[in-house]
Amino acid sequence: MKIIVLIILILLMGCAPKSDKEPSTKSEQYKKDLAVCKQDVEKEMARTAKSGSTPLSTTNAELREEELINLCLMAKDVY
Repeated sequence: MKIIVLIILILLMGCAPKSDKEPSTKSEQYKKDLAVCKQDVEKEMARTAKSGSTPLSTTNAELREEELINLCLMAKDVY
């Protein structure tokens, strides 16, 4: 079920209107915001890390890290 929802979300993302802000231009403010978000996410991931690591948990952690970075950038109104 989760996979179906994920696929639907990915397909619908292409239908979203384009933002006025272009993060692809890599402005100095975007680079600063990205660096701050990555630093905050690294702290959070280290705080919540589990001792055992399997390929599945590593993949889940990487996905969670990307999700947190995107949420952080959205909170900073980058997207």
